Amino acid sequence: MPSRFRPLLYALYSAVIALWVLAFLQGAAAQFTSFDGPFWNGAFQHYNALRRIDAGQAGGVDFQFFHGLGVPYLHHPLYRLFGGDLYAGEAARYLVNLLAYLLPYPAVFYAATRSRTAALGLTAVALVASEPLGLHYLAWPSHNTPGTRAAVPYLLLAVLLAGLRPRREAGLAGVLAGCGFLLGTEHGVAVGVMLAVTWAGRWWTGHPGGRGVYLAVAGGFGVATAGGLLVAIGGPDGAVNALRYAFVDVPADQFWYFGTTPLPYLGSWDEVFADQRMLLAYGAAATQAGALLAWAARSPGGRAVGVPLVGALAYGVAASVGYLSYTGYQFHLPLIRVELTVALVLAWRAAAKLRAAEPARVGPAVRALQVGFAVAVLVAGPLQSYGPSSVARLPAVVRAAAGGCRAVYRGECRLSDRAAGHLDRLVRAVEANRGRPGPPTIWSEYAGLLEAHFGVFHPAHDYIIHARGPGGSADYLAAFRAADPEFAFTFHKGYWPHVEKHQAADWGFYEELFLNYEPVARTWVGHLWRRRPGPWKAAPEDGWEAVPAELPDAVTLPPRPGGGAVVVEVRYEVRPTPGRYLPVLGQSPRYLLFPFYCRPDLPVPARPYADRMTFPVVLAPGTPAHFFATTRSLVGGRWVVTGVRVRPLPADAAGHYQETLRP
Repeated sequence: MPSRFRPLLYALYSAVIALWVLAFLQGAAAQFTSFDGPFWNGAFQHYNALRRIDAGQAGGVDFQFFHGLGVPYLHHPLYRLFGGDLYAGEAARYLVNLLAYLLPYPAVFYAATRSRTAALGLTAVALVASEPLGLHYLAWPSHNTPGTRAAVPYLLLAVLLAGLRPRREAGLAGVLAGCGFLLGTEHGVAVGVMLAVTWAGRWWTGHPGGRGVYLAVAGGFGVATAGGLLVAIGGPDGAVNALRYAFVDVPADQFWYFGTTPLPYLGSWDEVFADQRMLLAYGAAATQAGALLAWAARSPGGRAVGVPLVGALAYGVAASVGYLSYTGYQFHLPLIRVELTVALVLAWRAAAKLRAAEPARVGPAVRALQVGFAVAVLVAGPLQSYGPSSVARLPAVVRAAAGGCRAVYRGECRLSDRAAGHLDRLVRAVEANRGRPGPPTIWSEYAGLLEAHFGVFHPAHDYIIHARGPGGSADYLAAFRAADPEFAFTFHKGYWPHVEKHQAADWGFYEELFLNYEPVARTWVGHLWRRRPGPWKAAPEDGWEAVPAELPDAVTLPPRPGGGAVVVEVRYEVRPTPGRYLPVLGQSPRYLLFPFYCRPDLPVPARPYADRMTFPVVLAPGTPAHFFATTRSLVGGRWVVTGVRVRPLPADAAGHYQETLRP
């Protein structure tokens, strides 16, 4: 390219990127300057952890972080810089996720092209393509900061494309892989697939980095980095706890707990082959991988670039395994970003070959296309749903973005009117019903605004959904009894559609909540409960009536004249197939008990590692309730009912239980 055109292209590409960033910040500022929730995930998952770090608590010892223990520590410096409150946490969450999504692009494209102009231009194209491809959900932190979790593996691609000496590259790759594990557990594991495939491709093509010592060095640095960081965060005990949580507790519950109704999931191969979104993502990956391998086999230059790109595609496929838990589009986004990267790199290489072959004819056309793209985007805007903008609206965009940052720094952010009303009602109810000296003890399904207002912490897990694993429910109930908190807060079905699922999965906790607490306030979000006077009441052990099972997979509860709420205990036996030994797929069977003619009507998921489950149902007067045991699986498996018994739910607890189901 003639040197006189480069400054113009630098300026145009930089302007496109800057406008995209400003549009993002404009949309982000609207979110955290007037905070309106949600109260069930996202903001408070980070804010609770950040508050605990501020209080001197240690990750892995005093708290866990579901997606990777390093995530809150990465956000903590900006959180403190912005003032250390909820809005500072949100500003840090948006800004870190933005940078994690944006910055690896120019690094990857420069490593692939060795051209600063191309790196800026391809970054601008990738950002503009984010919205049509759904990749803007990687930039937007949503409820699980996907851009932060997927940043290190994508940055690792730049290292693999940089042409470093094999041992130096292996050491740096291992360090990044170790950091990536702390910032996104599943992505850190998928990085191992990326390195293994890249190594195998280099071995096959004879490229440097294909010897066994490479994997040994990368693996050693990865383990040392991850282990060292975990020990620095929580000491040896915290490191062991964090690893057990990541590799034992969370995987044990990923499918039966998170991957069932009301979330959508794949329960048969017919559904798999009917899922066009998944087949398109994986089909594109296979097509690109084949083309890259063919290029690598025929071209010396292709070996250097093509093989790491195949490794990155393998990473994207491995990182999307969460889609087998529930069919959330976000699980495909890292793979789609790699596919976009491959397409852009191949397009750039094709254009470079054409320019070299016919510079007089192709060169001006390519330059016109580059300038035309940049000018069109600047005029039309970067097409962002969270902040559409163009050069014509630049002053307004700058004012909105700067105003949001200034509001956070000056402490001028506020709750929305309805969020403030929710908090105010809870605070007044707590203050009016206090019966113990000192700060109130509060046990929330999802800790959040109320705990932060009073400067207290949840006595155990901030989120009930994170108190999982084979012993998680029993430990959670034991901690609840030991804490004997003065107040509790739970969602109702009108706000949170997963209420019935939570109650079926952890009925032991909810029944003792209903037996020992009474509601003192209801908001549009949920209920505040106050501890009743008197000794702690455990769930009754008597009153059970045996119910004969008609078939190994069918149960009928006899009709009750007055209907009402009852507690059902189902004992069962899981009979898995050899498919259970398959990686990931072996964990995918869902053992579901489908109810009919009673409430709730959602299927009740059975733990695959347990032999019984207890859950509540509301019977219609004089109507029998039917239950059918079904397995939804991609690898076979079966479960059979071995015994059933039922008892009435005490009247006061039954009333409280049905209150939570009221919209």
